[in-house]
Amino acid sequence: MDSIGDSRAGDFVDEYSGPGGPGGADQLLGFYLYGSLAAIIGAQFFTAFPESTRNVFALLAFAAGFIVRPFGALVFGMLGDLIGRKYTFLMTILIMGLSTFLVGMLPNYNSWGAAAPSILIALRMAQGLALGG
Repeated sequence: MDSIGDSRAGDFVDEYSGPGGPGGADQLLGFYLYGSLAAIIGAQFFTAFPESTRNVFALLAFAAGFIVRPFGALVFGMLGDLIGRKYTFLMTILIMGLSTFLVGMLPNYNSWGAAAPSILIALRMAQGLALGG
């Protein structure tokens, strides 16, 4: 015997879990690509250092995204309660997509010098913030 509460819970799950799967996969794709290409990214953005140091710095930039994830959960959790989860989810997808695009368009160390790795780390932190939300 189904009660009204059971059918409403099913509607809620169907309505809100559908878009979350592909959106979450899209957000995790940026992290996967960066991790897979960390050696290449280190060579492009940390060329002033020896190879082993480049790789460590590239992985530290990767870690910066994970460090801010809990803060993303706090920020976007609160925003989700205030303005709704749908709009918060769309904001996180927009931040993740824009940050990933800008990482792809970012000039390397030879072009912009020390600004390039600094901007890279800031963009990685924006990705982590969005992924935490």
